[in-house]
Amino acid sequence: MKSIFKILVLLSVVLMASCGGGGGFSGTPNGPSAKLRVFPPIESAAVPVGYSYATVEIQGGRPPYVVTTSQAAVGVAVVDGNKLQISGLAAGTSEVGIVDQERAVIKIQVTANLIPMKSTIGTDVSIGPKQSLSFHVTGGIAPYKVRSSESRIFTVVPSQQSSFGPFVLTGVSDGVEVLTVTDSTNTDFVMNVTVKAFPIVVTPAAGTGKAGTSIALAIGGGMAPFTVLSADSSVADGSVTGDVLTVVLKKKGITKLVIRDAQGGTQSVDITVDDSTLVVAPSAVSTFTAAPVVFRLTGGVPPFVPVVSNPSAVSSVTFSADNTQMLVTPVIPAGAPAGCFADISVIISVYDQTGSFRDATMTIKQSPSAVCP
Repeated sequence: MKSIFKILVLLSVVLMASCGGGGGFSGTPNGPSAKLRVFPPIESAAVPVGYSYATVEIQGGRPPYVVTTSQAAVGVAVVDGNKLQISGLAAGTSEVGIVDQERAVIKIQVTANLIPMKSTIGTDVSIGPKQSLSFHVTGGIAPYKVRSSESRIFTVVPSQQSSFGPFVLTGVSDGVEVLTVTDSTNTDFVMNVTVKAFPIVVTPAAGTGKAGTSIALAIGGGMAPFTVLSADSSVADGSVTGDVLTVVLKKKGITKLVIRDAQGGTQSVDITVDDSTLVVAPSAVSTFTAAPVVFRLTGGVPPFVPVVSNPSAVSSVTFSADNTQMLVTPVIPAGAPAGCFADISVIISVYDQTGSFRDATMTIKQSPSAVCP
């Protein structure tokens, strides 16, 4: 009896296994018995015209797969193995079908939308004559054509002879005109271009300083490069680096600097140069040795020129590299009995580049240790 029971149990196990029961497998999820589907699971897709929808994966069913589309002019679908890619061709709707070898079907509703064109510099552009701007066009369907309604106002061309861009807009003369971009579907995108010379602005509007110094003014507007002309370069002169006007103040007076830009625009700046009084200190000094006598210099406009009233009493007059000191080397009379001689007075007149001068007096005396009759 026990043997018959064992046989019945064994037959039950075999039957359950053959029927897939008792925890057995009914087939792999992606195998022939799996349901046809796509991942990620979608029932509809929006595709920009001229672009492709992100690739989706076909799963289950029985490959190879076949794809159909109800409106081939709107969108096209391509299957590569188990990968599906949908591309938008024109604005509209279409139905894409995926069919396997068992004639199972998945349908995806596709909407193709045309992306409006736009430029990287906007729709309203201001530019100066001889000024250029580079820009790209996005949206629509490339390649693009660009044209100017009036080439006397501005020109526009591909920067690299490519109808895909970038494009270069160049102002020619004052005016307002339209720039039109046309894509491959003959859709137009319009930009309004204003060409106008930007006035030169100098800040501050006038300059003042002391002779022998320099001042910096800021240039705004206009179009580089800039040139500068002084009405009186002996009073002040200028130069431009980038957007900075540097004015060198030379001597007391008033002059005018005229700045001109690449567009021919001009702006004048009044420059006033105040006197920078030269001071020599000490104004008088005594010495009884041949060591150089040092005078301090402030103000004035270097380089300085010395004029000596008694050249035979001075061996040299030199100035420090920074023009803040004058060194005068006296000559002690030779052969005087016991070093005795009358005081020798020397006047050194120091002239600066404005013509101003200051006097300094050096008195050469006999040595205090000299015993004179």
